[in-house]
Amino acid sequence: MKRILPLICSLFLIHPSLNAQDTFNKNFTEEIWNTFDQRWIPYLRNQAAHDASGRYIGAYQEILYNFKLEFLWVLNYQSTYTYHGTSDQIATQEIYSYEPYIGISFTNWRNDHYTEEGLPLFSDVKIRKALEDQTSVPIDSTYTRTTWSYNSDGKPLAIETYNEPWLNGVGEKSVLLTEFYYDGAGCETERVLKRGDPEDPKPFSRARFIRNEKCQLQEEIIDYWTLQDTWIPGSRIVYTYEADRLSESLSFERNYVSNEWEARSKETHEYIGDTTRISNYNWDKSTDDWRTEPQRVSSEVKINGVLRWAEERLSESRNIRIYDANGRELSEVSQLKDQNGKWVDSYVANKEFDTEGRLTKQIRLSEYDDELKLFQKKLLVENIYVEDQVLLEVNTTTVRKDWISSSESYDSTTMTSSVTYDYYCDEHLRSETTVRDGASDIRRRFQVAQSTLAACGIGPDNGLIAYPNPAQDYLTLKLDDTSRQPMEIEILDLQGRSIQTVSIEVGRLLTRIDISDLSPGIYIIRTQKGGEFQEFKFVKVDG
Repeated sequence: MKRILPLICSLFLIHPSLNAQDTFNKNFTEEIWNTFDQRWIPYLRNQAAHDASGRYIGAYQEILYNFKLEFLWVLNYQSTYTYHGTSDQIATQEIYSYEPYIGISFTNWRNDHYTEEGLPLFSDVKIRKALEDQTSVPIDSTYTRTTWSYNSDGKPLAIETYNEPWLNGVGEKSVLLTEFYYDGAGCETERVLKRGDPEDPKPFSRARFIRNEKCQLQEEIIDYWTLQDTWIPGSRIVYTYEADRLSESLSFERNYVSNEWEARSKETHEYIGDTTRISNYNWDKSTDDWRTEPQRVSSEVKINGVLRWAEERLSESRNIRIYDANGRELSEVSQLKDQNGKWVDSYVANKEFDTEGRLTKQIRLSEYDDELKLFQKKLLVENIYVEDQVLLEVNTTTVRKDWISSSESYDSTTMTSSVTYDYYCDEHLRSETTVRDGASDIRRRFQVAQSTLAACGIGPDNGLIAYPNPAQDYLTLKLDDTSRQPMEIEILDLQGRSIQTVSIEVGRLLTRIDISDLSPGIYIIRTQKGGEFQEFKFVKVDG
């Protein structure tokens, strides 16, 4: 059990990077019904946080892991994000995931830099794969840096991607360079992918762009570099225009036996008023001609530049979406062809908005086939806005449809499941699903709170976070992994009497404190790191 102890979470945590005055968060806990013990068992708990501007700044998730018949909370996902100033461009991100059943963790770090105009300059990415937990020696690590350069018009001249093993230094380094070329009018004419090693600058491939006087792309040719140090064509696309709008594109591949171009696919564009229709056809080798029926047809209607209607159609299925004057999706319908060739709804969704443009209601109706028993599922979601909070009412009904014969028998079963939404700090509501005789009815009501984390979290600004507050049986302490000093934790009552002392060694991220024997009341946590003392309070509540 030693291998997962650093990841055990006795109570739900707040990651230090999420503990900020200007953030709001959404928490939930999921439970499943244990038919053997006849009790609810928590399975997953998650916290997602956003800053005051609504930008996503991170998430923290734990799952209940069965280790040799002992259930333990294990951190299996954690992410943090920062941004460049007030923009939505991500500056740094760190994503950690852990799979306890296979004992492997993945960590991804990324750091992006931009020009004053918002163009990317360089990006550093580190990926680590490790056995056991996040404190283990990595088994596979890589480092990648991508660098951009531009001309005076802000168009890219080159993108260099540098890859090398990280930490252990085992493996080959590689540099890939993409170069861009333009004509006098600033239109791109060629793009070359090659090795970035000055001692071996051989190319891999290139794309050549042939354009007309309006810079419209007329032909795109992909060439490959051979062992004979020559270019050989591989594929090409030919574009045709009518009234400056694309009307057709033909795709070809090179037959190296006959040394001729062979047709592969065709895409046609039709413009009728506000409607644009795009049809895709494949080449039929048996008839040596294009197939008469398109493989796919995409259609859309835009009014004053705003998308109002869209359809995606395949041979046996289609999807239709309708939008309002602001481009918000109002409805979606997915259909399948039945045995008679008629379109039958398989999924229907409708949305309603209030005068402020906020989503107020969603209705989703779907049908699915389960071992020749057709079921219909209806989901109704209503959003009620109260000041800065959103109250959701969810009603899901699943009904079996006797589509083979009305006399078909069905084994009567009863099944119950539950989802518990445990919102920050004290909201704890549950929904239950009951299935009887092939039909189910789900009703749940929960609240999404947008409260500041500081309202419930405790901890001084010394890299230590303690949660929850109030606490019932256990208090979990999380030490910032940037700390390189041991820490002494002491619990005192309001009279200053020492109740309990805990030592946190260097490198330990999570510490569990059993406070079940404490009487309800207010207590003080005193921390000592080096020669510095700090104190903060927490509340112990009755179980």
